[in-house]
Amino acid sequence: MILKLKNLKRLSLLFLGASFILNPLFLSCKAQKVQNNDRIKIVSTIFPFYDWAGNIIGKNDEKTINTLIIKSGSGIHDFQPSQSDISQIVNADIFIYNGNQIDFWAEEILRQKANQNMTVLNLSDITSVERLSSSSENHLWLSLRNAEVCVQAISDALCAKIPEMAEIFSQNCSEYIEEIELLDSSFKSSLSKYTRKSLILCDEFPFAPLAQDYNLNFLSAYSTCPAPAATAESLTAPNIQPLADALSKEEAKALLVLENSDKKISKAVILEAKRPSCDTFVLDSMEHTTLWEAFKGRSYLGIMRENLETMEKSWHN
Repeated sequence: MILKLKNLKRLSLLFLGASFILNPLFLSCKAQKVQNNDRIKIVSTIFPFYDWAGNIIGKNDEKTINTLIIKSGSGIHDFQPSQSDISQIVNADIFIYNGNQIDFWAEEILRQKANQNMTVLNLSDITSVERLSSSSENHLWLSLRNAEVCVQAISDALCAKIPEMAEIFSQNCSEYIEEIELLDSSFKSSLSKYTRKSLILCDEFPFAPLAQDYNLNFLSAYSTCPAPAATAESLTAPNIQPLADALSKEEAKALLVLENSDKKISKAVILEAKRPSCDTFVLDSMEHTTLWEAFKGRSYLGIMRENLETMEKSWHN
């Protein structure tokens, strides 16, 4: 009996000690939750906007939470928001989306928004006003010049929400815009040498803003994005023949496909052009970039640089 009492006493002391250890952890978690509620929540539909916001925030993220809605790479056209996604959007302090019906589901959610203090950045509207250009339509992020306008708008919104951080945000914004302008100069100097060449894209066509900025001649299987799925009907001569003819004439040395391509069309073009050794390279629209890729270091400017290298490679290969 004495031994049992001693054991019970030891157990009670252990539980008491554990409570002293766990209680601060509980309080810390609770405090962290309160602290998170005080932080400004920036929510973006797709990766480029999320990355732009992240570059403005920089390492000063103690007052902000930067959130990406389309995390898994499902693509902006096919995405269906979950209840958690909807909650994140309606509770955002700053919500960033493309607009112009490309992320139509976001506009449906905004009609029911609960947060009356939310700053909504419809980037299609912003770029249309600033640039008065048709390249501000769908897939506006594929124009570096649109990117400059959007980054400034995001910075302005952050400065208004957190005035005490305005100087830091403005400095980060200026430095990031300088990087965009430098890459824009690289695009201009590199692509000006190929004005009489064609880019053969064996997929749908999201790159209208890029083509307009640098006067590029794209030949693509479809004139829009999204396009219908590649079926037997879509692989008939009107889609394939112009691409195969251009490849036969060596207007380009290689074919281009999108990052999520099943390559059915590119294979059909190669077969029609009788060029079995022709290479196929990926031109990344960033519609399917995942949060995991972002954590591993993928960036908007990095992908745009890769796209420039890919285009040059398609002419030189």
